[in-house]
Amino acid sequence: MKINKIKINNFGNLSDKNIEFKKFNIIYGKNESGKSTLQSYIVSSLYGIQKNKNGKAMSDFEKYEPWNGGEFSGTINYALDNGEEYNVFRNFKNNKVELSDANGKDISDNYSIDKKLGNNFFTEQVNLDRSLVETTAFAEQKGIEISQDSQNVLIQKIANLAESGDEDVSYKKAENNIKKMITEKVGTNQTSERPINVAKKNIDLYENKIKEIESITSKKFELETARNEIADQLNEEKNNEKQFEDIKEAVDYNNQEEAKIKPYEDMLAKKQAELKKVASKTKTTKTVENKEVKQSKLPLIIALVVLLASLAGLVISIGNNDTVTRICGAVVLVMLAVIAFIFVRSRQNKETVEVETEEDDSNILVEQVKKEITELEETIDSMKKKLAEENKESKEWLVKTYGKECEAFLNKDIGTYVKNNKNNIRNLELDLHKKELELQNIEPQLEKLAECEERLVVEKAAYEELLEKKRVYDMTLELLRDSYEEMKANITPEYNKKVSKMIEIFSDGKYKNVSITDGINVEIENGQRVEASKLSVGTIEQIYLALRLSIINELSEESFPIILDEPFAYSDKDRMSDMMQFLAKVDNQVIVLTCTDREKEEATKLNIDYNWIEM
Repeated sequence: MKINKIKINNFGNLSDKNIEFKKFNIIYGKNESGKSTLQSYIVSSLYGIQKNKNGKAMSDFEKYEPWNGGEFSGTINYALDNGEEYNVFRNFKNNKVELSDANGKDISDNYSIDKKLGNNFFTEQVNLDRSLVETTAFAEQKGIEISQDSQNVLIQKIANLAESGDEDVSYKKAENNIKKMITEKVGTNQTSERPINVAKKNIDLYENKIKEIESITSKKFELETARNEIADQLNEEKNNEKQFEDIKEAVDYNNQEEAKIKPYEDMLAKKQAELKKVASKTKTTKTVENKEVKQSKLPLIIALVVLLASLAGLVISIGNNDTVTRICGAVVLVMLAVIAFIFVRSRQNKETVEVETEEDDSNILVEQVKKEITELEETIDSMKKKLAEENKESKEWLVKTYGKECEAFLNKDIGTYVKNNKNNIRNLELDLHKKELELQNIEPQLEKLAECEERLVVEKAAYEELLEKKRVYDMTLELLRDSYEEMKANITPEYNKKVSKMIEIFSDGKYKNVSITDGINVEIENGQRVEASKLSVGTIEQIYLALRLSIINELSEESFPIILDEPFAYSDKDRMSDMMQFLAKVDNQVIVLTCTDREKEEATKLNIDYNWIEM
């Protein structure tokens, strides 16, 4: 492949640049003149410009936006080894590409599109991705002074290129990183707090919790059975409660009605007693009348005796000539006569009135009491008949509602049954509440069972996922090791041969047989092997360049252009001369970026056909 020409409309600090290339090109420019920007333009024109930062302070898109604010675009013309020529116009602002062949035909649609970088035409043409090209063909190789640390970094880059094909990818580091990822992101049998250890602990934890919770399932069944039995008993008692209340209501009504009858019965008994008493009194009155008739003769006799005594006194007084005596006797006589008359008269009247009056009143009272008794008996009989009828209706309703069995309670102390029923309901409700509380205390634990089972599923899935991840890591590690061993066995020896040949040319035979397997060492003139760290910076740079050329030519069928940024900064004049002669002979197009005219002078001296370009 060969880059023919480029036209930069605006890219970074470069503006309106037209450059034509030959096979060997020396681009001269002072520092900050745009040499590195030119290299980035070539890569971005072929692969597209990156808008993501990839860990850098700013993206390439931000870094190379036109300083003057002009159109962010340009063209590049190149030819592949098969002679096919292509012209590319790229608008970096939107990454839009117009690709045409040598006849000017637009063939942009012949290639796939990447959402971030745009058309993938160049990758598909040369079978080399951007990262490999940037670490081999277009890698920077410059510096004014290289410290020991920088020298070690360069040696590591060489080892990385030999091991992985990428100067930034070390096999050892990759292997260690995978092991580290296994340890940190998965874990091993030797770790204790890594994800897989935690997942295993959680699995054991939830399995034990599930066993504990399952042990109370039988207790829940027992409690539910007991609760259901109590609930059935409670329902039965509540059904009885209604029955007993209705029966009690009927009994209470009967008792109330009977209580209403009781005063009438008491009054009847009282009237019956009164009748007997009145009847008895009538008989007594008659008896008394007869007795009083007999006894009425006694006062008469007494009156006669008094009269006779009075007469006797009168006679005596008559016989006495004393006037006073005679007057006193007469008075006494008159008084006695009056007394006797009054007594006898009053006695006769009293007997007659009393006898007649008592006899009439007794008869009236008897009749009156009898009448009241009759009325009371009729009232009581009516009330009892009505109550009997109501009791009959109530009994029929109870039997219809609760069955014939309820008759057994009608003649019993229903109050006791009601009281016992209420006590039973209260006790059963209390027992039921206790069972419900026990079940409520169990329910959260059973809810935890479902939660634990869900967590167990999650933890097992996480554990399986970690095992799968570890399997992938192990497989990746195995593939990495196999690839490395295959590379050491098949590819690295070929690199060693090519690099050794180039180094022998570069060093004018001083260094031979470079080995980049498990470290870098070089065979010197006396046959002794020396570690790369003991070599000069220039020699290390030469090994680096030789390996880059070997890799790019090995991985691509195209003789890819080699862009070298200050490649001879640490080479003396002789070594630079050897390297320039070698580069002039390779099939690859060479573009040397430099800030001095040493390369121009040496190329002129060596009669190398070069293209001098000033930035």
